[in-house]
Amino acid sequence: QFFLTPLINRLEKHFVTSTTVLRDWQQSICTELQEWVKAFVNTESGFQEENVFVGYNPDTAAAVVLQASADLEDQTTAIEGSDVFKKEILDHSKQLLLQLATPDSIIRAMGDKVIDAGRKLHQIYFMDQQHSSLSALITVKTGSLLQVTTHSPSLLQEEIERLRNDLDIDESNIDRYHFESFQTEQEFLDNIDKAIEKGRNEKYFLILECDSGHLNGNLISCCRYRIVDKYYKARDSSTRIILLIHLPRKYPTSNFVSFQSQPWQCCHIDDITESSISVANLVINNKPLSEVFYNEDQEYEEVSHVSSGSLEELYSEISSPPSIGTLVPQIGSNMCRRLHYCIHDALSKIKAVQSTTQRLEILKRLITEKPILPLQDQNSFYAVIVKLIKKILQEQEKSTVRSAWIIDEARNIKNLQDAGTLRNALIRRFDNILAPVLSEIIAFVDQYCNLDLLESTGPMSDLWLHIFRSDELCQTKLCQIASTSKAKHQGDVVNKESQKSQFPFSWIIYSYVKEIMDATGATKNYVDMFHDGALEQILKETPLDCVKDLLPKYIHDFIQLTQASIQITQHYELLQTSICLMIQETMPNLDEVTLLEGIITVHQQYKEKQKLFEWFSKLISQMPRILDGIKNNQSPHIEDLVETAVNEAVHNTSLSEPLSQGTTAALRTWIHKQYEIHQIINSILDHMHHRESVGRIIQKWQWICTTRMFVENVVLKNEKAMVFFAKNLQMYSEKEDELQTGLAFKKVAILLNNVESCLESGKVQVLPEQKYAIHNSCWTFFIEVLSEHCFGLEYNFPDRDLVSRLLDSVFPLSSIKRSEPVIHKFLQYHKEKSPQIQSIMVKMLLRYELTDVEDFLSNIITRIDEDKLSACMQQKDVASLMIEYFKDQLAIKSFGEDESGNWNRFTEILVQGHRNFMISKTKPIAISPDYLNAVAQMSFSIHQLALLINSHYIYTDLEDDADIKYFVDTAEQLLSEHSTFTGFLTRFVVRHFGVSLLLETSELNNFKWILPLHELKQESYHFIDPAAIYNPVYEGLRAALSSASTGDIDISELQQESVNLKQIDIVPLALAFYERVRLSHVSGLPSKVLNQEAIMEFVNFVEHCKLFTDYDEIVKTVRALIYNNQCTGFDLMQARKPETPKERLVINEQDLIRTIIVHSVLAVLTNRRDKLIKVLFALLTAPETLKDTLIPAMALNIPRRVSDGEEFPKCSSGHRHSSIMVGQLCPHCGNMIHESIKKMPAVQKPVPKPIASSGYIPVQKGDISSLIGHLSSASYSIIRIIIHSCLLWGECNEKDVMTLTNEELADDIPSYFWEQVKCDLDSLCRATGRSIDEVALITHLVLREITQKDHGIQKSLKNLDKLTSQEDRVLWEREFDDDYIKPVLEDVDSSLQHMLQILTVRDHNKLFAAVYETNTPSNGTNFLWRFYPQVSLDHFLFNTINLQLRIEHPVIYMYLTELQSLKATQFIPDIVQLQKLIQEIISQEYDESTKDVIENMTFTQFTEKNPNDTEKFNELLSSLQQAWTLSRHNLFTYDRLDVPEEYILDEIRDDIQMIYLIPTTYGKGVITTALVDFLVNIHNGFIIQSREFVEESLNRKWLWPVRKVQMMNVEPLHLVDCDKKFLTLLYSHCTRTFRSGSCQIEYDVAGLEKELVLNYVMGKPTITSVSGIPKLVWQKTVQKALTIRGVQKNVPQKPLTQQAKAEILSELKTTSLLTPVRDIAEIVMRLLQRRGINPKKKLREFIEKDLRMVGRLRSEKVSDYCYLEHVVSLWKLISVERTRISVRNNELEPFDDNIPIWFTDELRNDEASNQILSLEKALSKMTKLESLLEVMFEFIQVQSSMQYYCNEEESSKSLRDELQRFVEQTGSETIPHLQDIFPADITVSQVVATWKSIVKHQDSLKKQNY
Repeated sequence: QFFLTPLINRLEKHFVTSTTVLRDWQQSICTELQEWVKAFVNTESGFQEENVFVGYNPDTAAAVVLQASADLEDQTTAIEGSDVFKKEILDHSKQLLLQLATPDSIIRAMGDKVIDAGRKLHQIYFMDQQHSSLSALITVKTGSLLQVTTHSPSLLQEEIERLRNDLDIDESNIDRYHFESFQTEQEFLDNIDKAIEKGRNEKYFLILECDSGHLNGNLISCCRYRIVDKYYKARDSSTRIILLIHLPRKYPTSNFVSFQSQPWQCCHIDDITESSISVANLVINNKPLSEVFYNEDQEYEEVSHVSSGSLEELYSEISSPPSIGTLVPQIGSNMCRRLHYCIHDALSKIKAVQSTTQRLEILKRLITEKPILPLQDQNSFYAVIVKLIKKILQEQEKSTVRSAWIIDEARNIKNLQDAGTLRNALIRRFDNILAPVLSEIIAFVDQYCNLDLLESTGPMSDLWLHIFRSDELCQTKLCQIASTSKAKHQGDVVNKESQKSQFPFSWIIYSYVKEIMDATGATKNYVDMFHDGALEQILKETPLDCVKDLLPKYIHDFIQLTQASIQITQHYELLQTSICLMIQETMPNLDEVTLLEGIITVHQQYKEKQKLFEWFSKLISQMPRILDGIKNNQSPHIEDLVETAVNEAVHNTSLSEPLSQGTTAALRTWIHKQYEIHQIINSILDHMHHRESVGRIIQKWQWICTTRMFVENVVLKNEKAMVFFAKNLQMYSEKEDELQTGLAFKKVAILLNNVESCLESGKVQVLPEQKYAIHNSCWTFFIEVLSEHCFGLEYNFPDRDLVSRLLDSVFPLSSIKRSEPVIHKFLQYHKEKSPQIQSIMVKMLLRYELTDVEDFLSNIITRIDEDKLSACMQQKDVASLMIEYFKDQLAIKSFGEDESGNWNRFTEILVQGHRNFMISKTKPIAISPDYLNAVAQMSFSIHQLALLINSHYIYTDLEDDADIKYFVDTAEQLLSEHSTFTGFLTRFVVRHFGVSLLLETSELNNFKWILPLHELKQESYHFIDPAAIYNPVYEGLRAALSSASTGDIDISELQQESVNLKQIDIVPLALAFYERVRLSHVSGLPSKVLNQEAIMEFVNFVEHCKLFTDYDEIVKTVRALIYNNQCTGFDLMQARKPETPKERLVINEQDLIRTIIVHSVLAVLTNRRDKLIKVLFALLTAPETLKDTLIPAMALNIPRRVSDGEEFPKCSSGHRHSSIMVGQLCPHCGNMIHESIKKMPAVQKPVPKPIASSGYIPVQKGDISSLIGHLSSASYSIIRIIIHSCLLWGECNEKDVMTLTNEELADDIPSYFWEQVKCDLDSLCRATGRSIDEVALITHLVLREITQKDHGIQKSLKNLDKLTSQEDRVLWEREFDDDYIKPVLEDVDSSLQHMLQILTVRDHNKLFAAVYETNTPSNGTNFLWRFYPQVSLDHFLFNTINLQLRIEHPVIYMYLTELQSLKATQFIPDIVQLQKLIQEIISQEYDESTKDVIENMTFTQFTEKNPNDTEKFNELLSSLQQAWTLSRHNLFTYDRLDVPEEYILDEIRDDIQMIYLIPTTYGKGVITTALVDFLVNIHNGFIIQSREFVEESLNRKWLWPVRKVQMMNVEPLHLVDCDKKFLTLLYSHCTRTFRSGSCQIEYDVAGLEKELVLNYVMGKPTITSVSGIPKLVWQKTVQKALTIRGVQKNVPQKPLTQQAKAEILSELKTTSLLTPVRDIAEIVMRLLQRRGINPKKKLREFIEKDLRMVGRLRSEKVSDYCYLEHVVSLWKLISVERTRISVRNNELEPFDDNIPIWFTDELRNDEASNQILSLEKALSKMTKLESLLEVMFEFIQVQSSMQYYCNEEESSKSLRDELQRFVEQTGSETIPHLQDIFPADITVSQVVATWKSIVKHQDSLKKQNY
C-alpha cells in the first residue's frame, strides 16, 4: 500500500523491511530469487551483488517480488500460490532485476555460462529493455516517473542538446537541475510544481541529476517521496520526471536504494547519450577486433527481433549454452570511426614529429570524424587505411585469443572503474590497440612531410594514393611493422623543413628501384626488370604530359636521399639541374617518356656515375666558394661539372697561394684546407685521369701537394729555421711541370740541396739536434715525393728519363759519370740511407707491370753484378729482394680487403707462375726479372697452400668449397711434377707450422703427394734430438750409454767418457740419460728397451758421479729422469709410446714440450750460483721465498688509455646506474641517484709508468700484456718458457708454488703451467714467424748459452737474486737478454746454421735433412727458394711492441695492444640496435609481472615470438657474438660497472637466455651494457690518443676539431675501421734490406702512425658513452618519471594551489571522472616531453586549439585552474585521488602497481603495541596530512618496484625515518613535525596499511565536521 508522508514520518524510529510483509508463497519466491542472484553474480569472479544489480541490498529481492506480484495480479490466469503462478512471479521478478543490471554483468554471465539461453538474455537486456542510453530508455519506458542509474559522468550541455534532438522536443520542453542546486526543500518542490504545470499543455521532461548517489541516499529517498506526493496530485499532467543518479563503480556501504515500487520505473543505463558504437552489437557478435573494426559485407544488417519465447527458457538453470558468437547474424559496429579519436594519442607516441598542430590538421581532414559507411570510395585515404588496419589487426590476432576481448573487459573491474561505463571500457581497450598501430602508419607515411603532398590536387594526390594502396610498396611493409601484439617501434619521423619531399613516397620508390637494380647487376635495359611489377602498374596511370612536372620533383628527392650531407641550396639545385640535363640528353623527347622510364633512367645515370656525384658533393661541402665558378655549367655530363669544380678548387686562392705571408697561422690554415680535400681531389683525379683536359689540373694539384709535403715535413716541424724557405717556395714552382719529369724532380732536389747547404754552411743557425731533425725531415720529404708523385700514379708510368737518372744516382757505377748530379748530390748528404733508397727504388718500380720495368730491373741486376766492389748488395741479395717485393705486390693485389683471400686469384697466379717458370728456365740468362717474377708467383702460391693447410679448413669443408678444391687440385697437378716445388712446400710447412702438421696433412688423400718418400714418413716420429746441440760431448755420451745398455750391461765406457767432463757438461750428460730412457719408452724395438738391471746401473752411476753429487737436487732430478718418473703424478711429463698414428703426433708435441722443461730445469740447477739464475733457481726449489719479489717477465700493470668521458650516474653508496635513473632512488640502497660527473678535458701529463707487481701474475689466454716491456716479445717468451718450466717442476715436486699468487689459477696447477709453456711457445712462434719445432730449437740454444756461458763475467756488481724494485727487475731482464738470448736471436738463421754443422746423421731423421738441406749441394738458383721474414701483422706486432713504442708512438702502441677490441668496436651500432629493439619490444609487450617469463626465455624463443624481425635479430646477434669473442677477456678487468666473473660467458650462443641480453646496469644483463661501454671507451681512448698525436707530434692542434656523436646515432663511418687496410699500410711502410743472404724488414713506424691517423682516424668523433646505451627499466614509476623529467625540462612546472586541488577534487569525485582527465594529462605530458611551449598557456586552450581535442576535457575546474605549468601537479593529484577512492572502496589492490609483500604488514593492535591508536593520536596533531599522503604515495610507488626493502632488516626500519630520508633525497615538500609526532614504531613494512589508515582518518574527520 501507499502510505502518506506524515505516517512515514511517524514510523521513522521503526525498522520495517519488505520481507516483513511477504506472504509464505512470496517468501519462497524471494528465496529462489536470491539464489538465482547469487548464481548470476558468481562472486568468485570478485564482483558482488551491488556491482551487478546497481543499488542492490538485502531487502531488494523482497521488494522486487512484491512489485512483481502487483504487476501480474490482474494479468495472470494462474491460481494464486500455484506452481505456475509462482513461476510467473519469479520470472517477472528476474526481469525487473535485470533492469538494474550493468551490461558487463550480462556479458560475464553469458561468458561464465551461469545462465542458459544467452541469445534470449541478450535480446531481453540489450533490445527490449534498452540500457544503451537515456534517450533509448525514455523511448521504451512510458511512465511519468523514471529513476535511472548510471556510471557515466554528469551531463554536459551539448549532451542535453543531443538528448533533446533524440527525443524530438523543443528546447523549452526539457530542463535539467542538479540536486545540489536546490538550497531548500521548498525550492525543490516549487520547481516540481512548475514542471507539472508545463506538462499540462504539452510534453515536458524534467531531469533531476544527482552526481554522487552513493553519498546522498537519504536525500534521494526524500526527493522520491516528495515527487510521488506531487505525482498523485497531478495525474493529468504529461510531465515526465527523470531522476538521473550517477554512481561510481565501487563504493563503500551506502544507504542508497535503487529499486522502487510503482509508480517508479527503475533502470540502469550504460551511458547517457547514444553512440555509433553499439555495445549491443559488439556483445552479440563477440567477434575479433579486426571484424568489429570494419566489416564491409555486413556493416548495415539490421538485428532481427528474437521472440521472447518462454521465460522458462530464458531463466533456466545452468546447462550448456550456445556460444555467444553464434546467437545472431554478424553485425558490424563501425569501430573504424574511432580512428579520428586516436589521432592525438598516435601522434604523441611518435618520438620526433615536427609541427604537431599542422600534422593534426592534415590527419583530421583525412581521417574524418563521421565517415560515410559503408565506404564508397575504396581508393580514398580513409578506405585504404581502414583496410590496412583491419589486416594488421588480423595479423596480431593470429597470436592471441581472437574473440575474448569483450569478456576480458567485462571481467576487469579496474578497467571498468577507470572507464565508468562498459562502452567506454571497450572503446578504451580498442583505442589502446588502435593508437600504436595508427602511430606506426603515420610514422611510416609521413616521412619527409610526405602527407603534405596528399593535400595537393590532381596527379600528385592520385599518385600518392596509388602508391599507398600498393601491397608490394607500402601495405605489406606496414603490416609487417605493426603486426605484433603491440606495435613496437614508434620510430622517428623525418619531418625537417630542409628535407621535405616533393614526390610521393620517394624514399620507398628509391629503395625499391635500387634494390632491384643492385640485384640485377649491370645491364643496359633496366626497364625490362620492372615489367608488370608493382611500380609499373602504379606509374603507368600517370599521364605522359605530367612527367615533365613530376620527374624533377623525384630528382629533387633522389638527391636528398643520396646526398644527405648537402646543406647549401645552390649546391642542391646544381646537382638537380645536372641530373635533369643528363636525362634530357638520354631522353630528348620527354613528352613520350613514361614516369617509370624517367625514374629508372635517373637511377641508372646515378649508378654509373655514383662516385663522381659523391666526390662532387664532398668537394662542394668543403669548398662552397667554388660554386660561383661552376653555377653556369650547363653540360649534360657530370664529368664536366666535376672537372670544372676540381679546376676551380685547385686554382682557388685558399689552396694555390697560401704562402705569401709565410706566417705560422697562414701555413696551418692552408695545411688544414689541404687535408680536408686531399682525399677527395685525389680520388677524382684518379678516376678522371684519362681525360686530356685533366692533365693540367693534375700538374697543378701535384705541385700543391708537393708544397704541402714540404711545409708539413720540413717547415712546420722546424718553423723558425725553415720559415724562410716557406716564403720563397714559389720560386721553385713557377712552371707547373709534372713531377714525373726529370726537370720537375730536379727542382725538388735543388730545394732540398739548398736546405742541406744552408745547414752545412751555417746560414741557418740551429742546434745540433735540430740540424739532425731537419736533415731527417728533408729525407722524409724526398721519399714521400718520390713514392707519392713520381711513382705514385698507378695509371701513369713515370718519365723514363727520370727513372734512368734516379738509377744512376741510386745504383751508381764508379766508371760512369753521374747523369743527374743534383739528385746525386742530395743522396750524398744521406749516404747512410743508400741501402734504404735502393730497396725503395726496387719496391716502387715493382708497383707497375713487369713489361714496363723489366729493362730497369735488368739494369739494376747488371749494375750490381758489374760493380761488385762499390755495390752495397750482392746479386743474390738484389734478386732475393726483388722476389720478396714481387710477392708483396701479389699479396696486396690478391687480398685487398678480404682477409680470406681470393682462391680463384691464387689459382690464376699459380698457373701463370708455373707457365712463366717453365718458359724462363729455357732462357740463357739465369737470373732475369721474368724468372724472379715466376719464382715469386710460385712461392707465393705455395705460401697460400701452406696457410690453407695450417687453417685445417681442408679437414671439413674442402669438398664444399669448389674454389678451394680447384686450387688444391691445380696445386697437386703443377707442384707434384717438380721436386723444387714440393721441396719448397715441405720446407715451408715444417719451418713455419711444424713437422706434425706436415705429417698429419700428408695422411690425407688430397695431399699424399707432399711427402712422396715413404722412408721420410717412417722416421718422422723423431724429427731431431735437441740435445745434439751439445755435440761433440753429447755424441760421445750418447754412444757410451747406448753401448752400456746393449747386450751385457757394462757402464765402463760411460765411466771412461765422464772422466774428462767438466761442470758445464752436467746438462748434456743428464740429457743423454733422459734421451736414452725416452727412447726405451717410445720405441717398439726390444733392443731399445731398458731392463731393470740397466736402470739400476744408471742410477748407481748417477749417485756416485762427482758431477752430480755436488748437489743433491741434481742427483734427485737425474734419478727421476732415469726412472721416467719426473713430476710424479703428472702423466704428461712421462714418456710413453703412441698407440696410433694420430696419437703419435700428439706424443711428438708432448715430447717437444717435455724436453724443453727438462732442459730448463737442468740448466737452472746446474747454473744455480750465477747471479741471474738465482731467481730462477729459487722459483724451482723455494718459490715461497719470492712472494715479495718482482718476478721477471710477469705482466706489467700498464695503464690503459681510456676516454675522459662521463661516468655512470651513482647513488651516494656508489652503485652505478643508467642515466635514465637519474633523480630516482637506488634499488639497492634507497639513496638518490645523481647525475654523472662530466669530466673536464684532462690536463696533459707524462705517460704513466707501468707498474710491476710482486709474485706470479697470471694472464688471460690471448693477452699479450706479458710480452710488453723493455725487451722484445721473443725474449719475454723465452724467459717465460723457462719460468713456467721451473714452476711446473716445482709444483710437481711439492714446492709451495701457490704462495706466489693471490689468485686461484686452476684446479690442476701442473696442467695450468703446462698450458702456459704451450702459450709461450706459440707466442715465440708468432714473434719469429717460425714453427714450434724451430722455436723449440731456439729455446734449447738459449739454454745452451746459459749452460756454457762463462758465468764468472759479471756486467754489474749488483746482486740480482732478490728483485725488490722495478729497476732491479729491468736490470735483470736486460742482462739476461744480453747474455743468453740475444746471441741466439740477433741472427737466428746463423745460429741454426751453426747448429746444423755440429749435427750428425744420428741426431735427426731424413725429413729433417730434407727440410734443412743438410746434404743438398748448392746450385746457382737454390738461394732463390729460401725463407725470409714475411710482412704480417704478427711480425710487426711482436717485433715492435715494447714500452719504448708506447712512449714514442703511442697511437701504434694502442692500436696493437687494443687491436681485438678496436675490431670489436665495428659492432657497436649493431649491438646498440639489438639492445634498443629488445628494450622496445619488452617495454611494449612485457611488464614486471611477466619479467621472469622473458628473462628465462631463450633468444631463439624470443625471435620466434617476433617472426618479422627474426632475420634482423640473427644478424645483430651475430655481431654481438663476434664482438664478445674479441673482447670478453677485457671484462675481467673492467671496473666501470660491477661484472661478476661468473656472468662472463665463454661464448654467446643462439640459445642464450634473454636475461643476459636485456640491457641493464646490474644483474646478468650487465654484460652487454658493460661490453658496449668498454668498447665505446676503447674507441674514445683511441680517438683522444690520435688527436693528441695530431696536436703534439704533428703540431697541428687546429687540424682536428673536437666532435661528438650520440650513442644512438653511431654509424660504422664514425668508427675506426682500418684492420683490413692495416696490412696494406705495413707493406707501404716497410723496407727490406739484404746483406749476404740475410734479410731484415724495417718498418717506418713514424710514417705508418702518421698515415694511420691522417687517413683512417682523423675526423672521427668520440661517442657519448653513458647516456646513449639502451637500458631496460622495468619499473613503471621510473618510466613515468622519465616523462615527468622531460616535461619539467621543456615546460617549468609549478604545484597547484590547495584551493585549486580542493575544487578539482570536489568536481571529480569518482574514478570514472578522474580517469579521462588523467589520460588527457598523460597525452599532454608525452607531447611536452619532446618540445617546449609557453608554461602560462591554459591547459584547455592547448588541448582544444593545439591538439584539436575539442570537448575531451570535461572538468570545468581543471579548465579554470590549470595551465601547462600545472600538468604534472594535476597528474599527481589525480593519481593520488584515484588510489584514495580505491581504498575507500576496500579494493584489494588500490595502487596502480602491485604492492610487494614486504609492504603489506598490518598495523598492530594488541597489548604489546597499539599502533592504530598511536597513529590516530599523531594524525590528530599533524597538519598538512595531504602532503604526508602525497609523499607516502610517491614513496610506495617508487619503492614497490625496487628490492631495497625486500629483506626483513630493511623493511623493519622506522617509516618515519625513511620518509624523512625520502623527502630529503627527492626534494619533496617538507612534512611539519614528522620526526616529532609520527610514531617511531611504525615500520616501512606497514606503509600501505598506514596510508590507508590516514585516508580513513581524513574521511572520519570530514564526517564529524559535516
